[in-house]
Amino acid sequence: MTVMDVVPIAKNLKVLAGRNAVEAYRVAHLQLHSKPWHKEVSDEHTSLLEKMIGDLEKEEFISTQTEFELKKNEILTKFWKDSDLENIKELGFESIQDFENRATETDREELRQKWQ
Repeated sequence: MTVMDVVPIAKNLKVLAGRNAVEAYRVAHLQLHSKPWHKEVSDEHTSLLEKMIGDLEKEEFISTQTEFELKKNEILTKFWKDSDLENIKELGFESIQDFENRATETDREELRQKWQ
C-alpha cells in the first residue's frame, strides 16, 4: 500500500467521523426540542453547536475565522463539500465534474437518497 492508497481512505474516515458528529448533533437537537421550552434552551443549543464544531475541527475541518457564526459556517461548508464528494464517489464517479457529465436521472435520484 502506498501513500496514494492511504489518502482516500483517510479522507473517507474523516468524512465518516464528521457525519457521526453531525448525526450526534441532530439527535441531541431533537431531544432538546422534544422538551417543553425553558429559559436555558438557547444556551443548551449553543453548547450542542459548539460540540459539533469542535468534533469537526478534530477531524481537520478547520476555519480561519474567530467569530463563532463565521467559523461554524466555514467548517460546515468544508464538511458538506467533502461529504457530498464522498456520496458521489460511493456511486462510482471520480469527481463532481464526472458526476455532472455522466450521471443519469437514476444516479441523481440515488444521490438525493444518500446521507445528507
